[in-house]
Amino acid sequence: MSYISIYRKYRPQSFSDVVGQDEIIKTLKNSIKSGRIAHAYMFCGPRGTGKTTTARIFAKAINCLNNRDENGKILSAEPCNNCENCINITNGSSVDVIEIDAASNNSIDNVRELIDNARYLPNFLRKKVYIIDEIQNLGGGTNKAAFHALLKLLEEPPEYIVFIMATTEPQKIIPTIISRCQRFDFRPIKIDKIKERLKIIASKENIEVSDNALSLISKYADGSQRDANVILEKLASLDNDKIRVEDVKNLLGAVDLEILFELADIIIEKNVSEILFFVNRLEAIHQNLEVFTEKFIEHLQNIYFIKNNPSGFDFINVSEDYREKYENQAKLFSNFTLNELIQIFTDLLGKLRYGQSGWVVFKSALLKAISFKSESSGIKIADKNSQVFKNDVTNILPKIEDMQKTIQLLEEKLNNLQNDFKKKSEILILSQKANIQEGHIISKDYIAENKTRIDESKDDKSIQKDKPKEVAEEKTVKATIGKNLKSTGKHGNIDVENKNLAELVIKKWPKILLDIKRKSIPLHSQLMEVRKFKVKEDEILFYLLDNYGWHKEKLNENDSSEKIRDSIKAILGVNFKIGFYLESEGDNLIDIKSQSEIQELISDKKIDDIIDIEKSSDVVSENSDFKKFVEPGSDKTDTYEYLKKKFKLKEKKSGN
Repeated sequence: MSYISIYRKYRPQSFSDVVGQDEIIKTLKNSIKSGRIAHAYMFCGPRGTGKTTTARIFAKAINCLNNRDENGKILSAEPCNNCENCINITNGSSVDVIEIDAASNNSIDNVRELIDNARYLPNFLRKKVYIIDEIQNLGGGTNKAAFHALLKLLEEPPEYIVFIMATTEPQKIIPTIISRCQRFDFRPIKIDKIKERLKIIASKENIEVSDNALSLISKYADGSQRDANVILEKLASLDNDKIRVEDVKNLLGAVDLEILFELADIIIEKNVSEILFFVNRLEAIHQNLEVFTEKFIEHLQNIYFIKNNPSGFDFINVSEDYREKYENQAKLFSNFTLNELIQIFTDLLGKLRYGQSGWVVFKSALLKAISFKSESSGIKIADKNSQVFKNDVTNILPKIEDMQKTIQLLEEKLNNLQNDFKKKSEILILSQKANIQEGHIISKDYIAENKTRIDESKDDKSIQKDKPKEVAEEKTVKATIGKNLKSTGKHGNIDVENKNLAELVIKKWPKILLDIKRKSIPLHSQLMEVRKFKVKEDEILFYLLDNYGWHKEKLNENDSSEKIRDSIKAILGVNFKIGFYLESEGDNLIDIKSQSEIQELISDKKIDDIIDIEKSSDVVSENSDFKKFVEPGSDKTDTYEYLKKKFKLKEKKSGN
């Protein structure tokens, strides 16, 4: 007899031999025992998980001659594999079990031929079974006409027909097909299950293989029993008396799980000498770096799942032999460190796939990993039960309290600004109400009711009248600077004038930024990077950090520069030349407002509130009549007389 491949020779012939799909097998066996055989089934799942094999066993079980009694009652859901029907189906010689490869028979004509043949009764079996493999390719995978041609037959098939369709990509099948089938999702087979099956096969084939080698084969089978069987067969062709881990690694370019644990330990210990020795070992065996990096990322992800979920092993495919190692290593990592390491090696994998110099970027990533500190914002990341964590918490608490006090003070300032703005708004509203159309009648009662607000407005007007000295000084500075800038010659006290201008720029810088923000968000974000400046006669020179050359070019463009000049002129009241430079290009520079202060002002909209309040004050001050209306010293009678004269009011007898 000619040689038969291991994966064909040891293909399961009964339900009990199917590996890793216990729930599906249990459901199918119960349906056979109860006689509830559906007309169509859909088996979905990755390659090598038993979809087609289970379909053949199911075809044998429903047509077996020996699993029923004389009355037709089913005694066992398993096929006997000895009767004529079972043997013919196993050999593929039964004319009533038709296997169709949809990848090569995918045209609408093939579907029509299937429909025509389905009209005929089975020749020997109770049920005619159609097993359609890779059904997602029907119609070439893009033409849905073939699916629709099959739809009617699936909807109302003859009672003697059973359809079993297998697919690795169920999302490509139209929903109307899937909705007419009983769907079963085959899962990737667990490593331990694959390893157990390989031991049985190796024993029967007299293949001597180490336990660690079987574990590595099972891992790299990626949930496919068929792939594992093929790998074992390849290794059996070697001349070695016993298959070892090194043989598996050399054949597959695989990464031993032990070496992944070793690298993780080196990173935890931050051992530079060990990392160099580790790299030399990988170079010596010509390790595929892309495969290694991918497997190490998977290793770190497994640690993360195990660390953060009591049932973490249910979500990852890990052999029982390594569970304890995973649990011990998970205790040594913090979540923050794991996240950072996963990011480092994910970036490395991207560089390797895009063809960058392999060993150079690999070594750089390893050095970055062992140099990485598990700290964020000065706070060391540690296990919550460790003494380090408790000490850190003790040190952090005073800082948190200080931050809370700062936040409280800021909230109080913001509330004061909001109240001030609300008060000014009420004054404006009252002034608008006072500007009633000429000829409208206002009662004394209305004025009496609003007397309180009028009195408040008097106080506010007094405050506006006595503006702070700094505003007057600011106007003086603007006027002096503007006058000197217009002159063509040098002025005698230029240092004093430049100092005054510098103070004015620092004071008004947030308003300038806000004005720019209203014009252009991108330009505002570029201008926010300005750290220092200096005043040079009729020019203001702004400076950025040395690595902000791109910002410098953008800010010096004509359009950007013009917008900034307009804003400076609008805020400072003087027209200046401006320029943007890097800090290395200047000296005797002055620090502008800190970025945190500016961001706080911008984000909290404090400047908006201040500007709006100032505008509202200007509106009130411009209305000279209203100024008289709230002038201190005027009483209720004077106010009424003013309104009566202003709006030509007439008093009615009713008092209105």
